[in-house]
Amino acid sequence: MVTNDGIDILASKKIKFQDFHDLNVYQEFNLTFFSATPQNGLEFRIKCLQDREVNLVMAEIKLYDLKNHELIFWESAAEKPQLGPSWLVTDDPEISGFKVVQIDSQVRAESLLYGPYLRRDIHG
Repeated sequence: MVTNDGIDILASKKIKFQDFHDLNVYQEFNLTFFSATPQNGLEFRIKCLQDREVNLVMAEIKLYDLKNHELIFWESAAEKPQLGPSWLVTDDPEISGFKVVQIDSQVRAESLLYGPYLRRDIHG
C-alpha cells in the first residue's frame, strides 16, 4: 500500500507459494496500514517478484475499517489500471459473468496491477 503518488510505502507484504493453503481456491490476504493524511489518496499495488511460471488470479480488493471491521471499500480487480503485458482480464470459470485479473504464466517483473484509489473526501 502506497500513497497515490507511489512514493511513501505505508505497508507491504510478500506472499510466497507456501502461504497458499490450497490450489485453485480463493484466499484473502490481509495488509494492515495506517494513513493519518490520505488527502492525496491511497494506492494498492501487486507486483510479481519472480520471473517464472505463475498462475495468480485477483478477484477483488476490499478495505475494512480496523476499529469496527466494517467494509468501507470494494472494487473488482478487473476494473484496475494495469501496467505491463502480463495482466489479463478474463472470465472467472467458477462464477458466470464475473471478471477477474490473471497474471500471465510467463511473468515479467515490471508488470504491476494498481488500485484502489481512495480519496479523503469519499472515504473519510
